[in-house]
Amino acid sequence: MDASFAAMVRKQLGDRDDLTPEQHKAIEARRKAAADMVHKLLNWESMEAMYLKVYRKPSRKQRSTECWSSTPLPPGRRSS
Repeated sequence: MDASFAAMVRKQLGDRDDLTPEQHKAIEARRKAAADMVHKLLNWESMEAMYLKVYRKPSRKQRSTECWSSTPLPPGRRSS
């Protein structure tokens, strides 16, 4: 993710050589602050409950398959 941020900053700035050391320092500080914020938002402790909810719940296709697989077929009909 840090590489993505760095690439985004490079793309936005282009090949500018006219930035002062202070500007480079300010840009790096903002990039680090943004990366820290994303890391804080996407860490396991803050996302665990959502991951468990999403991945514990059966998918619609799985529920449909389970529903139809438990329904007996009339004589002479095969399941596909």
